[in-house]
Amino acid sequence: MLFASIIKLSYDDSQPFFKLLSMLVEVPVGPPGHPHFTALVMKKIGEVVDYCPQQCLDWLAMQVPRNKAAHGWVLSNMDMWVERFLMAHQNQRVHMAAAYLLVCLVPSSNFRQSFRAVRSLVSPQKGVAMSQEATMVLHQIYMYLLSLLSKARIYADVNHHGTMKLMSYFAVMTYCLVSRAEKLMFGHYMLELWQTFQPKLSEPPIAVNHNKQALLIFWYQACQDCPENVRLITDDQRIAKNIGFNYILADHDDQDVVLFNRVMLPAYYGLLRLCCEQSCSFTRYLATHQNMQWAFKNISPYATRYANAVAELIRLMQIFVTRHADSSEQELQEINKFKKDTIQLYMSSLDGRSCWATLISVCRILLETSEDRMLAMYHGALGLFSEAFSMLHTMYHEATACHVIGDIVDLLSTTLEVLRCAKFLLDKKVPEVKQAVYSWKDRMEFGRRLLYLLNSFTPREIRQVSLDVLREMLLLFPNESIQTLAPIILHAHQQFQDNNWPVQTGPYFPSRTPKSIPPKANIRPQRPMLQMFLHVNQVESGKGIDETYDQALAEFFFPYHKYIDLLCRMAVNQGIITENIINLSCMVAVEGVPLHSVLFAKLWSDVYHSEQIDKKCIEMLCRSNYLIDYIDVVLMDERPSLNNPIIYQFFCTFFPKVSRQVLTEQNKKNLVECITSSLMALQERLAACTTMFELSKLANALCGDMRALMLIFSVAPLQEGDLNQEFIDTLHQLLDHFKKVQTKTRVLAQSASPSPDVEEEAADKRTAASDESELSSGEEKSQKLLSEKNDFLPVTLSPHASKAGSSQAAKVEPHSPTDVEPSLAEKIHDSKMAASALREPSSREEPSSLAAGDNTQACSITDLDEEEEDEEEEDEEEEEKEDEGEESADRVGSSEESKAVSDKDDGKACTTDTEALSAKGKQSIQKSMKWLDSVVKNIETLLSFIQK
Repeated sequence: MLFASIIKLSYDDSQPFFKLLSMLVEVPVGPPGHPHFTALVMKKIGEVVDYCPQQCLDWLAMQVPRNKAAHGWVLSNMDMWVERFLMAHQNQRVHMAAAYLLVCLVPSSNFRQSFRAVRSLVSPQKGVAMSQEATMVLHQIYMYLLSLLSKARIYADVNHHGTMKLMSYFAVMTYCLVSRAEKLMFGHYMLELWQTFQPKLSEPPIAVNHNKQALLIFWYQACQDCPENVRLITDDQRIAKNIGFNYILADHDDQDVVLFNRVMLPAYYGLLRLCCEQSCSFTRYLATHQNMQWAFKNISPYATRYANAVAELIRLMQIFVTRHADSSEQELQEINKFKKDTIQLYMSSLDGRSCWATLISVCRILLETSEDRMLAMYHGALGLFSEAFSMLHTMYHEATACHVIGDIVDLLSTTLEVLRCAKFLLDKKVPEVKQAVYSWKDRMEFGRRLLYLLNSFTPREIRQVSLDVLREMLLLFPNESIQTLAPIILHAHQQFQDNNWPVQTGPYFPSRTPKSIPPKANIRPQRPMLQMFLHVNQVESGKGIDETYDQALAEFFFPYHKYIDLLCRMAVNQGIITENIINLSCMVAVEGVPLHSVLFAKLWSDVYHSEQIDKKCIEMLCRSNYLIDYIDVVLMDERPSLNNPIIYQFFCTFFPKVSRQVLTEQNKKNLVECITSSLMALQERLAACTTMFELSKLANALCGDMRALMLIFSVAPLQEGDLNQEFIDTLHQLLDHFKKVQTKTRVLAQSASPSPDVEEEAADKRTAASDESELSSGEEKSQKLLSEKNDFLPVTLSPHASKAGSSQAAKVEPHSPTDVEPSLAEKIHDSKMAASALREPSSREEPSSLAAGDNTQACSITDLDEEEEDEEEEDEEEEEKEDEGEESADRVGSSEESKAVSDKDDGKACTTDTEALSAKGKQSIQKSMKWLDSVVKNIETLLSFIQK
C-alpha cells in the first residue's frame, strides 16, 4: 500500500510515505531477533524506482550512510541503476540525485558534505583525509564509472540525447579525483574518452554543449600534475593532431554563451598547455594551428569576460616563444614567424582602451628584441600604448577600487623599451623609423599625463618609470617637449614659488619617521597634478645629519631634477632657450638647495665656458630674479654646499655679476653678521666634539662659512667694523685647535706605519704627488655631481681684494682643483665630445646624440660621462662606508697609538701595529688628514686676507 501510494503521488506529496519507510528500516519492530524490514523495502524500492526515481534516489542517499544493509544493496546493484539514472534518464534532477547517491556511498562525511556545497559539481575534492574503507569504496565506484566511458559516447549524440545527459556523470568522476592514484587509473580509459569527445562533441556547431564542458573539465583535472596522462595524449598521433579542433562560438553579447565559455575555455586551453609543456613537437604544431590564431584574436582581448581563459592563452603564448638550448634552426624560424604574425594580429585588432590588460601581457611576452619592438611600432603600437595609458590614468585617479599600479608600470616599461629602441635606430639613420615615430599623434598628451603622475601620492616605481619615459620623449621630440611640456612644469613651479608655502604631501614623501600606507581611497590626490616641490620648511633635518633621510630625499627629487636639467640642456642645444626655461631652471635650483644639488651649477658653468653658445642666455640668467633667490638662499641657509667644487666654481663665476642685486647695504650687513655669528657658535661647539666624525661635520660648516665670507668680501671690499676683534680671536682659536688635532692625527698616521721614518718619507712623497695630481685633475674632480666629501678646499684671493678703493671688485678664484675649470672649453672642442651633444647616463649601449640638423649647436653642452657618474657613485659608497666607521676608527686609532707605545718597549711595535690596525682605520686616518689640512689652509687664508 505504501509503495502504491508513492507511485501515484508527486514528489512533495510522497514525502510522508518515505518517512514511514525510514521508520520501518531504522526502528526495531517485533520481538528480539526478528529481522528488520530493510530487505523487503530495498526490494520494493527497486520495483518502484522507475516510476519515481528522484524520490527513491534521494531516500536512498539519506539511508546509505547510516544503514549498512541499504549501503550494501545499493553498492552491489550499481549495474541496475547507475547508467539508467545517471546518464540515460531525461530529467536532469534525476541525474543529480544519482550522482549524489554515488557520493554518499563513500563512508566519509567530509567527502559527502563538500560535494553538496559545490553547486557546479565540477571541482575535484583534494586533500580529504579518508579511511582505508572509504578509499576502497571510492575506487570501486570510480572504476565502475570509468567502465561506462565506452557507453558514454552513445549519450554524446546531440541529435538523440541533447547536450546535458553527461554533465552529472563527468562531474562525479571529476569529484572522485582526490589523489594521483585516481588519475593514473584513468590512463587505461583515455581512448574511450577521446572517442566520446571526437567527433560527437568537438565538431557539431553548437554554442553551448554542457556535455563537452563537463568532459573537458574532467580531462584537464585528470591530466593536471600527472605527466603520464599528458604523455598519452602527445604520443597518440591521432589525438595530438585533432585535439586542436574544437568548435567555439565567441558571441560576447549572449550571456549564456559567455557563461559557458567562461567555464569551458580555461579547461580546454589548460589541457593544451599541459600538452605543450610535455612535448616540443606538439608545441610547434599547435603554435601554427589556425584555431590558436583565432583564439588570440577573438578570446584573448576580452580579459574581463574570460579572465581564466585569457590567462591560459597567455601561458600558451609564452610557451610558443620560448627558445630552448637544443632548439633547431627550423624551430627558431618558426618561433620568429609566430611572433611576427601574432604581433601584427594584435596591433591590428586590439582596442587599447578596452583591451589594455591583454595588450600589456602580450607585449611583455612578444616584444623581446629590437626587431620585435620595431615591428610593433611600425604597426601602431605607440598609439595603442597611448590609448591604454589614457584609460589606466583615468582609472588610477577616479576608480578607488582599481589597483592598476602594476599595470601602469608594465605598460610604461614596455613603452620605454620601444622608445629607446626607436632612438637607437634613429641615430643609426634607419629611414623607416622616423616615419613610424612621428606618426604617433597624441605623444604630447601622453607626456602631459606622465607629468601628472609626478607627485608624492604616486608610488616610487610609477614616478621613476614616468620620468624615464619623459626623458626618452625629450630625446626623440626635443622641440615639441620643450614647447608643450615645459610650460606645464613652469606653471606648477611658478605657483609654488608665488605661494611660498609647503604643499600637502602624500604618503610617499620622504620622512624621518616611517609612514604606513593608507587605503588607496585616502591617498589619491584631489586631481592629477605635478607636485615635485620642496619647501625649506618641509626638510626635517639639514644635510649630513641623517644619512638615511638624505638618501631618501635624493632618491625622491634627484631623478626629477635631472630631467629638468636635461630639458634645459636640450633647449640650449636646440637654440630655443628662453627666459621661461631659465626661470624654470632657477626655480628648481632654489628647491634643490637643501639637497646641495649641483645640477644647476654644473649646467650654467658648462654654458659659460662654452665658446659655441650664444652668451645671451647668460645675460638672461643674470637678469632672473630666481637666480638672486638661489644665491641668497645658499649664502643664508646652506653655506656648507659651497664646499662642493662645482657649486663654488659657479659662485666664483656668477656671484660677481649679480652681487649688486644680492648685497645691498643692509643685506650685506645681515649676511656678515649671520656668518660671523655662525662661526663663533661653531667654535663654542668644538668642546663637545668627541670623535673625528663629529669634528669633520663641524669643519664642513666652518669651511662653508669662510668661503661665503670671502665671496662677499671679494665683491664688496672689507670695511672697518665689518669684522670685530672677537671674531678674529675666534678664528685664531679655531686655527690653534685644528692644528693640534692635525698634529695628533699625523703622529697617529706615522705610528700606524711599519717603519715610521720610511713611511713618513713615502707619505711626504705621496702628498706631493697627490697635490700635483689634484692640480692636474681638478677639472675631473669638479665634474662629480653628488660629491658630498668633506674636501674643504682653500681659496686664493686676488691681492686687489684688500684695497677698499679698487674700482672693480676682486674676482674670487678657487684654489687648486678649480683653478683649471676653464679647461671645460677645451673639452668642448675635443673630437670625442663633438661626436654627441649630450650623453644621458644609461646602462644601455646606444648613441644619444641630440643633433637635430645642427651639429655645431649639438656639441655645445656636454653632460657628465657615464664613466664619471660611475666614479661618483663609487666615491659616494666609499664615503658612506668611511663615515660609518669614522667614529669607531677614531677610537681604534687611539687604542692603537697607546698599544704601539707599549709594544715598542718590547721591540714589537711595527709588527703589532701593522697587524692590529684595520684597513678601515687607515683609510679614516688618511681622510682625516686630508680635510684637516684643508680646513687649516682655509682658516689661514681668511686670516691672511683680513690682515691685509
